[in-house]
Amino acid sequence: MAISGNYAYIADYESGLRVINISDPQNPFEAGYYDFNGAARNLALSGDYVHVADSWWGLRIINISNPQYPFEQGFCATPGSPGGVAVSGGYAYIADWDAGLRIINISNPTHPAEVGYCEIPDHHAVNVAILENYACVTADSGGVRFIDVTNPADPFEVGYSDTPGYASGIFVLGTHVFVAVGSSGLRIINAANPSLPFEVGYYDTPGVACGVTANGSLAYLADYTHFEIFDCSDALVVEKSTQVQMPKQFALNQPYPNPFNNQIMFSFSLPRNCPISLVIYDIEGRKVGTVVKGNYPAGVNRIEYDASDLSSGVYFARLMAGDFSQTQKMVVLK
Repeated sequence: MAISGNYAYIADYESGLRVINISDPQNPFEAGYYDFNGAARNLALSGDYVHVADSWWGLRIINISNPQYPFEQGFCATPGSPGGVAVSGGYAYIADWDAGLRIINISNPTHPAEVGYCEIPDHHAVNVAILENYACVTADSGGVRFIDVTNPADPFEVGYSDTPGYASGIFVLGTHVFVAVGSSGLRIINAANPSLPFEVGYYDTPGVACGVTANGSLAYLADYTHFEIFDCSDALVVEKSTQVQMPKQFALNQPYPNPFNNQIMFSFSLPRNCPISLVIYDIEGRKVGTVVKGNYPAGVNRIEYDASDLSSGVYFARLMAGDFSQTQKMVVLK
């Protein structure tokens, strides 16, 4: 749901978009609607347009210049099942379930077009919110993923924060991310450095947290059978001791777990933004895989890699950034 002026706009699943006149809060009434062959799962409001995540087909852009007679201005199909949408700077960011994060150029609302995407291996993109140049994506049991969207055509993950349950609802306020985590309640993440986000507060609620918003120091939580309000002022205080220091030199840390079976986590430190490559070689020196290649921001970056195609044996991961090169040994056990 989103509110603008005297109207509330509701994503009503198979009943499409509903427009409610709330000029008299004691007597709200439906002023208009737009129905379509699909399922309105979520929405984001921007100017005269409502951007609807249609979980059956993709992104629908609805013109609401006259709230009584909304109509579809444009449509862009997505390969997954959209569950969340956020709008910022001429782009719509879609949490597209098993198709990860999709980025759609909406500068021409009549002809929206996908310009980039970022997959989230082994997890589903449930919902999304924007923090400056980063898309914060809830990824069910994969917590919150932080994706650099500075270049919408080439987004990439820079960090993540684990959550103890199913991460779904998300809201960004300043540099803090509020997350509804199912049976694990409300979690608050400090994302001042999206490469190194960390939890600063939580509350295990009595229900199943599915939606969250915040204003000032208060968080408002939809908890299945409960509606709850939390004072988060203590969690939102950032002590000087928690300020993140940028790395002073390049480094490829020891990957973990090691030995491993299929999934392995790499982390590397960059003192400045720069192009890098992280490549895997076998014991004979043959290239057998590329973990990442592209521009990465300063800080500590973490990347989860699926090595299920590798057979048992000894391998080497090499990080290259300009003149810097470092190698770490890893062992695959099947």
